[in-house]
Amino acid sequence: MASYINSAIDYSKSTLAFFAGLYNNAVTGKYHYDPESIPNLEGKVFVITGGLRGIGLHVTTFLTSKGAKVYSLSRNAAHSRAAIDTIHEQHPGAKIEYVSIDFNDLSTVGPAAKQLLAQEPEIHGVIHNAGIFPEKDTPDDVVFRVNVLGPHLLQKYLDNVLIATAKKHPNQTDQFRIVWVSSFVQFISLKHGGIDFDNLLKGTPLTSYERLAPMASYTHAKVANIYDSIQWIKHHPDSGVLSVSLHPGAVRTELNPVGSPATKLIEKVGHDPVYGAYTELYALLSSEITSAQNGAHIVPFGRMGTIRADIERAANGPEGERLWNYIEDQIKDF
Repeated sequence: MASYINSAIDYSKSTLAFFAGLYNNAVTGKYHYDPESIPNLEGKVFVITGGLRGIGLHVTTFLTSKGAKVYSLSRNAAHSRAAIDTIHEQHPGAKIEYVSIDFNDLSTVGPAAKQLLAQEPEIHGVIHNAGIFPEKDTPDDVVFRVNVLGPHLLQKYLDNVLIATAKKHPNQTDQFRIVWVSSFVQFISLKHGGIDFDNLLKGTPLTSYERLAPMASYTHAKVANIYDSIQWIKHHPDSGVLSVSLHPGAVRTELNPVGSPATKLIEKVGHDPVYGAYTELYALLSSEITSAQNGAHIVPFGRMGTIRADIERAANGPEGERLWNYIEDQIKDF
């Protein structure tokens, strides 16, 4: 009986936290980052994962229109090349390079990173935009691999050049960024601290109903992204690089599974993907984010938000180090 009561209390707290988080970090996103405020980016090089569709397409278009060079990493070559052609029609001088990568196959990450690094001596920012929202039959290990292990492994390959670039330009303080795309679903997790270390690849089910299992594994992975954003800072002190996480906003993207309840809701109330791009551009470029805000969580559509308190404490403590070590162990052979 006591166990049941405690579970009910935890569920109630999680529900309240979810709606509070939704209101503060998603619904009330009134301040849009103005892309007109993007400075001249000639000479800047950015890496964006997840392909040239939805939010990633808009972010790439904005950056290249200001003179930046963008490396777009994804597994869909045909779609990416078609999107690049479309961007070139709008901006004939746009500098975009496509690099093939598949986060569900970690053996592709090293070659992709090496191909990129062979062409660029400098990197000024990385947006880990790639991810999947699982269907009912998507294995939990695929969700964790694509959303967590793949981005972490890629970042590990890029770290030396990104940090060296920041050191090379000390006059450009706080302009070098890593952006980890998370979600407001952090507020759903029933697990204190958000990570279930006893069953890491499966996550903690929201209810006994199997139809919610995909959301559980996705929630677990998105919390892990927040952990990664904070732990990266601890493992790279004095790097000159800022690491932040974000919730892009409730936007209509191809990430949402067709026909799911979440998709049906987002199709009705969600925003155009360009608004999600505003959130990511703010995280990548805004001068409002300084070393004092390193580890910040950005919310729609370009402003400072909050991480659920117990998740933030865990990510900064032993649990955060434990997850970092677990991820490092999982990717050590790649």
